Amino acid sequence: MKYFIILILIGLVAITSVNGVYGLWVPETPDELFKQSETVFVGNITAVNVLEFERSNTYNVEENGVSRIIVENYTQTLDEYTVDIEEFLKNPQESNTITMLEATVGGVPGRSVSIGGFELGDRVLFYVPKIDGTNQYAPESFKIPKQCDAKSVLEQPRIEGRNSFSIMQEGVIKENNFTANKSMQFVYQMDMRSLDEENLDFQITIRKETDTGKFELVFSENIHTKSKMCEWVATAKAEFIPQVGNYQMGTRTTGGTGSTTFGGNFFVKENAVSFDEIIPPLKQLKSGIAIDEITCKEHLQLIIKNKGNPACVKSDSFEKLYLRGWGDCAWNCSHPIPENIIEHSMELAYLDKTMDVQGTDHSVKYRIDGNATVTDSIYSEDSASVIITLDAITSGSLTIELPRTLIDSGHSNCDPSYEREDSFAVLIDNVEVRFEEIITTSEKRTLSISFQENTKKIEIISFCLI
Repeated sequence: MKYFIILILIGLVAITSVNGVYGLWVPETPDELFKQSETVFVGNITAVNVLEFERSNTYNVEENGVSRIIVENYTQTLDEYTVDIEEFLKNPQESNTITMLEATVGGVPGRSVSIGGFELGDRVLFYVPKIDGTNQYAPESFKIPKQCDAKSVLEQPRIEGRNSFSIMQEGVIKENNFTANKSMQFVYQMDMRSLDEENLDFQITIRKETDTGKFELVFSENIHTKSKMCEWVATAKAEFIPQVGNYQMGTRTTGGTGSTTFGGNFFVKENAVSFDEIIPPLKQLKSGIAIDEITCKEHLQLIIKNKGNPACVKSDSFEKLYLRGWGDCAWNCSHPIPENIIEHSMELAYLDKTMDVQGTDHSVKYRIDGNATVTDSIYSEDSASVIITLDAITSGSLTIELPRTLIDSGHSNCDPSYEREDSFAVLIDNVEVRFEEIITTSEKRTLSISFQENTKKIEIISFCLI
């Protein structure tokens, strides 16, 4: 599924003042922070001291096409914390007390600005990039509730980008082609950046496409949840059982310091048994399964031959199978034969020429397309075949109606009960080629054979002798 992200705040924290935005800060991941820090520890702030630093900021400006350097002097106020160390999580230091300087990030147009800050009595997990006397902690350092174990908090999974959205069906994350009548789970997770049971509101709406092409609301739910104490991530889940069709989905979440809106489309297909679980239709019938309860693999449909044998075929093969005379009880015996297929059958059956087959009393109907002429036809008793000679100036096709009494069951060596779908072989100039059997009845079979220019001979051989 392709999601359309309308609005998303994913971990970009704006540093603002009265005059506007000074900078953007992209937090590091917990693993990166731990690796980059010289020491990591948990401690309690026992004193706060306000310090002033004289800073200088140099940047270029361009006025009327002239560039000049601006030197700006300013005073920066930062908090300095006295911290009683509770536990070192990386690289323990000798002292039980340490002073830490408030974190800063780069600003616009080059100033450093403070971010966050803590209060007297706060319990804090400090990431310290470098112990250098200044001891400025990383801006990702956070307040940790007294009941939370620091090591457990560090080991908890965090969500990269702050949030994630997924759809599951039968325990598998999917993006499209869901299965009808099976539950879909919509799972939204947000890193709340707080361990204090922050609220998360999740709203989801689903619309289904109608026959007119419009989308009507079929599902809507508002979910309120919280992150658990001492856990970063809040999770909201919704469940929906779809039918076959096209759907539009929209979600909106609000929690922590921002909101996110997703949109996307997905398709739901018919339920199908796993391919591995399906045996051939004839084996299903012989095992005692009723013929109208036989299961086909996905994208295949059940059709019943004249003699009552089941087959699984592609949906777009229905017309061809009907024209081949596979019986009136087709497609699970529930779909009527479309009128246009009957008309097409009559059109294909229209053969405008007749030729005598030497060596027999038969005359057969045929049609030839392309600049070609049938010059002769003969029946070979030895090979149970009809041999047709051509004068083919261009490529084309031969459609020929063959009575079963000529080339099929009429042969002395042909068992009348013999049945085989590919009961002919066709050779063009002694090379076997593909052909199409377009009409099959109890009395005749009609073949369509394509040929190339300069073709001299088409031989149609019955498999009855095999």
